[in-house]
Amino acid sequence: MVEVINSSDDLSDFADDVWDTVDSSGAPIKLHSIRFYTDYAGNMLNSEVLPWNYQIPIFRESHVAMAISNAVNRIFLKQYAFTGVTVGQPSSMDDAWRRFEITMRATATFCAEQKIPLLIVAISGNPAHKDIYTEPIRKFIVDELHLPYLGTDDLLPAANRLPNDAHLNVEGNRALAHALESFVAPYLPRRASTEVADSF
Repeated sequence: MVEVINSSDDLSDFADDVWDTVDSSGAPIKLHSIRFYTDYAGNMLNSEVLPWNYQIPIFRESHVAMAISNAVNRIFLKQYAFTGVTVGQPSSMDDAWRRFEITMRATATFCAEQKIPLLIVAISGNPAHKDIYTEPIRKFIVDELHLPYLGTDDLLPAANRLPNDAHLNVEGNRALAHALESFVAPYLPRRASTEVADSF
């Protein structure tokens, strides 16, 4: 199994999750996100996370109604207003890191029990800005979990990214694909060589 970690971007996703129930190791069994999502057409996908006033069309289409109802929510119900991205406050990045460690340990344990090779590929954020989580992630994966690790900083400089963006361009995807091919090859099952006897 290959797990790709998009460094600080994935860590911030942990901060946006609420772990409803966890197992004995502390890893999540059930969770939900405080992020609000829409599909490509703008339809709400998880409207249940929104405050009540956003779920009523006549309210959410009126600036006055929203201002009054948000004030009621904040003052009397102690609810945070919807920011357009999240409902409520995300966890701290320290807590997100703790959750990352718990989740990675649980994944590594499961894969070891099932005899599934677990390979980690790390992609840093925008190369123009130093990602402070790149080295801690590498040390945790390599030194503590002892898992195969592919760092991609040298493979994916700014020239291999979209302009003003950390996402990969065509060259970046090609470079990563070639690196992945070499990285996973030793862990792939070998095909048994079959020799068909000539019966004639």
